[in-house]
Amino acid sequence: MNAAFLSGNACDGRIQFYPNRAGVPCRSFSRIGKFGILERELKQFAGKWKEHGPNPATLMGARSTSPYNGTADWMCVNQKHWLFEGTGMKNGDSINGLVGWEHHGDPAKIPGLEIVAKGPVFSGGRPQGVEYTATIHPGPKGNLVFNAATIWWSDGLSAPPGYLRPWAHGGTPPGPTPACNGSRRIFSSAFCNEPVQRPVLLLVVSAVLWSTGGLLIKTVECDALTLAGCRSGIAALAIYLLMPGNG
Repeated sequence: MNAAFLSGNACDGRIQFYPNRAGVPCRSFSRIGKFGILERELKQFAGKWKEHGPNPATLMGARSTSPYNGTADWMCVNQKHWLFEGTGMKNGDSINGLVGWEHHGDPAKIPGLEIVAKGPVFSGGRPQGVEYTATIHPGPKGNLVFNAATIWWSDGLSAPPGYLRPWAHGGTPPGPTPACNGSRRIFSSAFCNEPVQRPVLLLVVSAVLWSTGGLLIKTVECDALTLAGCRSGIAALAIYLLMPGNG
């Protein structure tokens, strides 16, 4: 299984689950610590959280850094990586404003880890003294782990009707760009292990079946309740057979 962390400040808080007043387990939770707490943070959170977890960068490739907030341009630093194929990006080229308002940095020392984008973080035009780092590394079973190092990554992929672009710390993402759209190759090929055309084809097939089903059902001489029951039964059987491990 491949993994993609298309966010910032992920895997930061450690939580504990508790039962509710009726005794039902795992119905409430509270934060009890931080993953990868830094030495300077131990004193800061000593009276608040006491049970901390391991460095999340060992899972994600990079982690939250302090200060946690800011914005930056997402700058290519590894143009020969397959991630940038077809995007036209070269080392030093940037997607303006794509990093924010939280980010990841301080990459882990994982064998095979590559930094694909990095740069300084700003807030209101002021340097924050930290650097974001987008990484990709191989997992233990030949899988891939990608860390985009920004919570605004999805903004570069699409802008549906009614969508309001975020703004924080003096920066805002640029919206869909050819470079970001090129990144879909990650999920369609390396991550999903299937061509991007297949989901589109399945949608077309579903639309055709839906339309023809509505047309042909008019030739069946059954009452509405029987028709609905039979259709639901067939759908349930199909879902069961297509679920992994059932077919």
